[in-house]
Amino acid sequence: MKRAVIALSLMSASLCMTAQDSAMTYFSCGFEEGIPSSAAVYDKDGFELHYTMTQNGFAKTDSWIWMLEEGTENHFAASASRFKDVDGKKPGAASDWLVFAPVWIRDADANLSWVSRSVNDQSSRPSTYSVFVSETGPDPSCFTSAALATVTETSLDEWSAHSVALGDYAGKRVYIAFVNESMDAEILGIDNVTVSGGPGLADLEITPGRYVLGPDHRFSIGGVLTASSDETVTSLSVSCDINGRRISADYDGLALKRGESFSFTFPEEVEADFGECVSYTVNAVVNGVEFDPVECATTVLAFLPERRVVIEEVTGMWCQYCPKGIVAFDILQERYPDTFIGIAVHMMAKGDPLALDHYANSGTFPGGVPSGWIDRKVYSTDPMVPVLENGSRTFTTLMGGFETLLLERLEEVPMADIALKADAGGGELAVDAEMRFPVDYADADLRLAVVVTEDHVWQKGYYQENVFSGSSETLAGFENRPPRITDDMEFNHVARAIYDDYHGIAGSLPSRIEAGETYSFTHGFKVPEAVLDWDNVKVIGMVIDNATGEILNAVSVKPAVAGIGSVSADAGYTISHEAGRITVSTASPGEPLAVSVIDMSGRAVSVSEGRGVVTLDVSSLSGVYLLRVATSGAVSTAKIVL
Repeated sequence: MKRAVIALSLMSASLCMTAQDSAMTYFSCGFEEGIPSSAAVYDKDGFELHYTMTQNGFAKTDSWIWMLEEGTENHFAASASRFKDVDGKKPGAASDWLVFAPVWIRDADANLSWVSRSVNDQSSRPSTYSVFVSETGPDPSCFTSAALATVTETSLDEWSAHSVALGDYAGKRVYIAFVNESMDAEILGIDNVTVSGGPGLADLEITPGRYVLGPDHRFSIGGVLTASSDETVTSLSVSCDINGRRISADYDGLALKRGESFSFTFPEEVEADFGECVSYTVNAVVNGVEFDPVECATTVLAFLPERRVVIEEVTGMWCQYCPKGIVAFDILQERYPDTFIGIAVHMMAKGDPLALDHYANSGTFPGGVPSGWIDRKVYSTDPMVPVLENGSRTFTTLMGGFETLLLERLEEVPMADIALKADAGGGELAVDAEMRFPVDYADADLRLAVVVTEDHVWQKGYYQENVFSGSSETLAGFENRPPRITDDMEFNHVARAIYDDYHGIAGSLPSRIEAGETYSFTHGFKVPEAVLDWDNVKVIGMVIDNATGEILNAVSVKPAVAGIGSVSADAGYTISHEAGRITVSTASPGEPLAVSVIDMSGRAVSVSEGRGVVTLDVSSLSGVYLLRVATSGAVSTAKIVL
């Protein structure tokens, strides 16, 4: 299954490439975002489509359209061939052309591949189409050579793979056309059109690519030319069109044999603000051969944050299919303990005592249970997908499941970094967050959201419905469990609270953000009363772009529970807290000592002085305070949770 997700990373997108390794892709179209604007369509038959085709999304005179495959997130190019009768007769075969922009066939090993299928609701008549190549233009009249392939597609249930060689066109730029020639066969689907082959004369890589770290707001554009054939590379002429001007460089006298490389840098640096995306085009001529232009866009980052991924899954004890989500989270936690942050949000409080219906509802999780958001950017109803393994049906988190989407998200550079500290005690959760951003924001609505989760949750009266009981399918042992599990189980990643709500804390970040600056947020929240064991609690901080809803980055920490905040070893004193009293002791019995307990408004609520040891009564206090300790040598503070 193909999903409309574009993943960019500093590593995998570090080069704007015209070639890659010994084999490369010259052209690829999976129709994820529609039929390309660079492609052309022609309705050469002129027939009006039957009303059943308009019911499938076609206009009466459409030749090729963008269509969603039923039951999936995959899109493909579709052409209909069931036409309205003319004078009571079938009008004839289709002649609908889909022509792609010219492709440079760089090597004699070039190959064209694609998949196709018939999409017929009311008939089983096969679709027929041909593939043509033109060297002169995209108009159907330019395709004068015989078809490279003619296919009669009988498959209705799955995609069939096809390929043809393009070696006869090596060194040329060609137009490739798919022509629907079906007779009353409803809908033809074409997908995953790819032209690939060897790099030919040379391989050109342009740097720096999608992102660049530029603390001084400057970066250089350059590249690497690598000879990849038996012909010696002797010359390179390159130019860069950027910001309305052209930068050029010529290199003669090269003598690059196969596998040898030459690096170059354009003589002028580019200035850009953090977060500014600079677009430019690089043109190259190697040994007199004009390469395809390389379109690049580079964004300058102040630093490179570390990516962590939040998956918020909606679940329920009453949900018989939710063991898939339970198993998926267990797998992800084991495989990606440092980058996966799971939040299991139970819903329908009438049937689930763990539910947080203000967090999980049809507005926030429209796909029902089990389903989930990956950083609130991609939504999936498939925590795990069925596969056949050794002849048996089982489930995997890959193949389009949660793990696939997690891995795709990990490849994207995060636009935020966050560090979090949390303390719980006295009925209050104190949170200190520090957030940084690698780009500038001029008018943003960025927010911190805080979520409390608990692991190992189980008590009398809890249960889990289980549709997999007695099934021939394998799901981590759930097939051997009863239809309703009432013992020997626990829930993990259970959402206990979200502050302030699904959209985060308004005002927790300013609207103007400067790249590299640290933004702090400190607040105390009422602790969720439902928590069974604070030793199993995690506190999650998520930076949300409220304009798009996307989670830019997140972090998960274990809170310090009830007591005194840590004191550095060189502080010169120790603190103890028990039975409603705080005792501060210095290393020297005669050391002058003044101790104050200060609330979050800055008011001293308890003060005492002495020598060597000072004790304060804090039995009436509850919440987060600062402990100010003054000795003869220094004054320091420590956070305390009472």
